[in-house]
Amino acid sequence: MQQTIEGIILKRLPYNDTFNILYLYTLDYGFMPAMIKKKTNPKNNHAAFIFPLNIINANIKLKPQSEIQFISNLHSDFLLLSIRDDFHKISIVQFMSEVLYQLLKYPHSEYSLYSFIKEWIIELEHIPSEQCNNYHFIALIKLLNYLGIEPENNFSTNNRLFDIPHANFTTHNIYTHNNELQISELWHIFLSHKNDELAKLKISRKLKQSFLNSIFSYYHYHLDTKFNLNSLETLNAIYENLPF
Repeated sequence: MQQTIEGIILKRLPYNDTFNILYLYTLDYGFMPAMIKKKTNPKNNHAAFIFPLNIINANIKLKPQSEIQFISNLHSDFLLLSIRDDFHKISIVQFMSEVLYQLLKYPHSEYSLYSFIKEWIIELEHIPSEQCNNYHFIALIKLLNYLGIEPENNFSTNNRLFDIPHANFTTHNIYTHNNELQISELWHIFLSHKNDELAKLKISRKLKQSFLNSIFSYYHYHLDTKFNLNSLETLNAIYENLPF
């Protein structure tokens, strides 16, 4: 049965001289691997649409019992020119596409999760480049709600230390390192503030890396997921070039 399926590209993998495999997260079917022919003529140039986290409409002859589908044609209603041309944004979508590829390998649809990812991509496309440096944090923290593991935001004067195993904030003592309290405050801020406010938040290079490690530790503890990310080095290189 031929269908037009909306999906987000998580990964492209060359299969042979003729085909690529696209790993998609789709609106109606969740995670979906699909084969597509490489460019064969100027009228059938799919390459322009195939990049991390592009939102595409794929014509697929759906075979429910098949482990991999076949894309006959694809197009996109979203140009995402800023994402394609901006080095910072490219690095962020490469990073997040790897994260999502490793998180979302289940073949059932989650409409609210798909909608969140799509809206995040469109937001990233439209924000100024100088305000995009925290957008991977926004995605990683807000994803927790859709994955069913969002921590309790009970941050207060007494509960200032983020407790990963218990997924909430607890009391600290005189031996608590200041860096732990700074990371804990970032958890509180990203759990409670709006995206436009978080985009303007200034975080030092060192604290960014510590915060990211804390987020990864949370995912690992609650989902037993240990990310293997090729793009992390590129993301860290961006931190090094930031003016703060």
